[in-house]
Amino acid sequence: MKHLKITILIFLTIFFTLVYSNAWASGPSLSLVTFSVNFSTPTERSLDDGYIEKDSRVNMHPVKIRINGGDKNQSWKLYVRADDNMFSPGVYGKRCEDLKWKFDHENANSYRKIRTNNQIVASGPGGTNIIKYIDLRMLLDWSDQPAGYNLGLVFTLAVE
Repeated sequence: MKHLKITILIFLTIFFTLVYSNAWASGPSLSLVTFSVNFSTPTERSLDDGYIEKDSRVNMHPVKIRINGGDKNQSWKLYVRADDNMFSPGVYGKRCEDLKWKFDHENANSYRKIRTNNQIVASGPGGTNIIKYIDLRMLLDWSDQPAGYNLGLVFTLAVE
């Protein structure tokens, strides 16, 4: 037991020495301002249109992503993916591709399907801080069962 305590103490001493001496580079960091998006109840018009949206036209950004670029020598890429290929409850068979995303500044024809594999959202050189706003659109029609559909989105920031 004494050997374990000494090993842990030595490790912590080395760890804090490295952290406070800036021996490790400051990597990029990611923050999401919105952790949950709730679409409004579909109307006859939205069912006829085939979708319902959350976007800045209604003065609301569903997802705000802030990336602190870190050190200049570390480029980064941001990815998004669905955590499942079906919305829950899965009994209704609503696929994750029914949720689409685009950047706030893009036109309505720019929506991309959410998939279960990583899709690039943004990339940048180290040292560059960015903010991105993402709009969401859920495809629906009269055949969709009324339910509280849920789908998790996974954002991953990879350092290169």
